[in-house]
Amino acid sequence: MLQGHAHLTDFNIATRLPPDGLACSMSGTKPYMAPEVFMCALEEIAGYSYPVDWWSLGVVAYELRSGVRPFVVHSSTPLAEVKNVLNTQPHYPRHWSDHFVDLLSKLLNVHPGARISTLKELHLTKLLRGTDLERVLAKRTNPPFKPSKDHLNCDPSLELEEMIVETKPLHKKKKRLAKQRSVHRENSDQLHSQLDTQLLKEFLVYNRYKELKRKAMEAKESEWQQELDQAMANSHVSSPADRALSPISERTEQASGVSSAAGSTDGPVEPIPVPGAAGTAGRTGPDGPIDYIDRTPSPKSSI
Repeated sequence: MLQGHAHLTDFNIATRLPPDGLACSMSGTKPYMAPEVFMCALEEIAGYSYPVDWWSLGVVAYELRSGVRPFVVHSSTPLAEVKNVLNTQPHYPRHWSDHFVDLLSKLLNVHPGARISTLKELHLTKLLRGTDLERVLAKRTNPPFKPSKDHLNCDPSLELEEMIVETKPLHKKKKRLAKQRSVHRENSDQLHSQLDTQLLKEFLVYNRYKELKRKAMEAKESEWQQELDQAMANSHVSSPADRALSPISERTEQASGVSSAAGSTDGPVEPIPVPGAAGTAGRTGPDGPIDYIDRTPSPKSSI
């Protein structure tokens, strides 16, 4: 625009359509949107195509010429009311040339099929029929107006006049998407944590090192138990009652056996008195020596 060659571009929410394809989203700024966009939002038609862009061009051309828009539509206007407003004929001032009105009427046609939709149809209008569009696109024409480079040539407040028809404005899209990704990541982490907890409850984590250690400990405990059982089986513990009632003859035989092995002389073996046996040592009965030691405790002497 610094050299006087103006460009109209708005690719914020532009899309590419396949051949014979239709768009069906409710996107754009209401005062510049074609009637079929609102009809699609109201589910009156299946979708719309490229003729909606040529309608927007007609709205911009009307606004550049008069300073106001051809239709009184705001961002808060209901969809059904917007559709009715756009179906009315816009007002064209009398001092406008017939060629310019002819161009606008063909751009602002409510029927997409009758609307200008190609560069060739645009060149066939009365206003642009004598214009060399190739020289214009190549910027070889001399513009009638060149803006000044010393100051701003537009009012920046106009950028905030209309809100984009979305849940939130596009200038906050980057921040909004970052927040959505953060929330999605947190939800994903929470879901994975819940799944991990459920899996841990249903499945045990196998640790080969711990399993081998557990088996080795079980083998050692089993070996220790076997050694203990064998030691208990080989040991014999006699009770005090058995020792008190043991026959003297057995002890005498054992003692004589020991003395015989030590090389004692032949002859009769006399019983060996047991010291400490109260009232039994050296006693004989009518049938022979006493066979048992009387270990009954002696009565305590009274002082």
